[in-house]
Amino acid sequence: MPHPRSQRKIRTKVAGVLEAKRRGQAHRLLRHVLQPELFARNVQLQGGPDAYIDYLGSLCIAGEFADEDFIRDVHLRERISSTAFTERLAIPHSIDTYAARSFIAVLHNDTSIPWGRHDVNFVLLIGIAREDMGYFRDVLDIIIELFSSVDDTMRLMQTDTFEEFLRAFTHDLG
Repeated sequence: MPHPRSQRKIRTKVAGVLEAKRRGQAHRLLRHVLQPELFARNVQLQGGPDAYIDYLGSLCIAGEFADEDFIRDVHLRERISSTAFTERLAIPHSIDTYAARSFIAVLHNDTSIPWGRHDVNFVLLIGIAREDMGYFRDVLDIIIELFSSVDDTMRLMQTDTFEEFLRAFTHDLG
């Protein structure tokens, strides 16, 4: 039987390997869920966050990524608490309704959008399918971490096309 100190080291090492594996799977999921048909640039709408959720939701419904129930659940989540996570980013998502297929619908505006107490330039509507739910927290953490970096945010702000956004977004993903 290994010494208790050795057991702790082994447990720590195993936990690190499992965490790295889970983060790697979350990174792969991120690359998979960004689709050009779910990318929009400089869309100005009246009606606050609800209008932008409806707009991105309509893209998701058209692509059969989500349905009306999913979008209603996103609105409910937004009413409970604003999903603006940083000065530049809102991440509307559902409370407990799954998407038909996992997706991230992206709206990137040069002019900021009032969103709760923040003004944002990016709205990332996230939908996770039941089979991918185990990665939701990691995906959210990776996105928030990315937008918490001034350099990464500035790199994303300079993008104009889906391809540029995808390159900047996945720049540091392993």
